[in-house]
Amino acid sequence: MARKKRSVLWADANAKFTGSGNKWEGQELDDTIEDIKDSAAFEDEPETMTTNTYDCSTGNFKVRTLSANGTLTITGAEQGRYYTLIKTNGFTLTMPSGHFSASGATTGTGRTVITFMFDGTNYHFSFSTYTGT
Repeated sequence: MARKKRSVLWADANAKFTGSGNKWEGQELDDTIEDIKDSAAFEDEPETMTTNTYDCSTGNFKVRTLSANGTLTITGAEQGRYYTLIKTNGFTLTMPSGHFSASGATTGTGRTVITFMFDGTNYHFSFSTYTGT
């Protein structure tokens, strides 16, 4: 998955861009906010992980179907970025060291959405486990 450039953008009263830092790939200064929201810049297709290693340099949205309990390893995280992992199957996934929401450092056995942010030193995790399909 191609990584999108991060940008600082601002718009005038007519919702046209009046300036930008790095613009989104394929976007022009006369594109409206709706044009950009509807573009490929905001389309994220999940990458299927085949191991328990989350390589942040290849994207920020991944899916991992576990075949046994395991431990997550994270590589390539950038400071200030958010990442999402959807864990499926009836196994648990233990998070690497970091700060956690009230649910602790191990996911439940159902479908779990894991969101984390790297602050340059620590990972900050939050996850929700769903029992339905």
